[in-house]
Amino acid sequence: MGDQLENIPYPSMISFVLILVGSCIMTGTLYEAVRRTDTYFRSTFYPIDGLSYAQTVSVIITPITVVLAAALLAFGCLATGATREKIYRGNKSILSGRGAALVFLALAHLSCLCWLALMCGLMFPATGWLVMDRVCAEEWRYWLDIDGEKTNAKFFNYFRFNLTHYGIYKKLYNFNPSLKYNETITTATAFQNFCSNVNTIGPLYMFALGGAMFVLFGLFCFIGALSANYTKLKYTPDLTQYRTAKQPEVEPAETEYLQAAGYAPSIAGHGPSDSIVYSQ
Repeated sequence: MGDQLENIPYPSMISFVLILVGSCIMTGTLYEAVRRTDTYFRSTFYPIDGLSYAQTVSVIITPITVVLAAALLAFGCLATGATREKIYRGNKSILSGRGAALVFLALAHLSCLCWLALMCGLMFPATGWLVMDRVCAEEWRYWLDIDGEKTNAKFFNYFRFNLTHYGIYKKLYNFNPSLKYNETITTATAFQNFCSNVNTIGPLYMFALGGAMFVLFGLFCFIGALSANYTKLKYTPDLTQYRTAKQPEVEPAETEYLQAAGYAPSIAGHGPSDSIVYSQ
């Protein structure tokens, strides 16, 4: 049972679970967050070009990463414990194993760069959610006791929510007069709807960011496991030769004890399998 447990590639298994869970969380939450953001901006402000690209990137990169993780897990199973000694026994097998480890290392590093870029991109909407959530929390309490449509104008006489105050601009050369175009919220009801969407959409972006971090941690663990497997494959012939070397029939400690007792060692025979005989 202990020998079988030694053949399990625990780092690769943990890495695969991290990548699988993180990819599912990131893809699902990002897809829904982008869909809700696009729907709200189209109905309240103006369409944002390029939001669909984020959905496309997440849908493409996730299955590729999961397939790569499955291949890395399979390689980890082959290069761990007694399985490595059976599969990578000859020089050609060892050379092919080292080559596969180098290729997987390159792919893992490339995947890390892609997911790092994706995580940096997710930090922008996550930071925006933190800012807007603070705005809603501070401004909301000033008009919680305001009742009726008559008092909406009273509140918005001194408060105007404008996207340009937070660095969100619509490029003039992209302006289409046929589309709805608005940058300002002018009623308390619209501001309440805005804060409700912020509280719903913002956490989705945070979960997507957390999922991307899970995937990055998994890829880092895979890189460490691949580096260790490459080193083990490199020294497999030396380790095998050392383990299969003929051990002396008499331990050195026992020899010293017999010599101290007055027994002199002598070699019987002349072949490689000759035994050691002690005479007084």
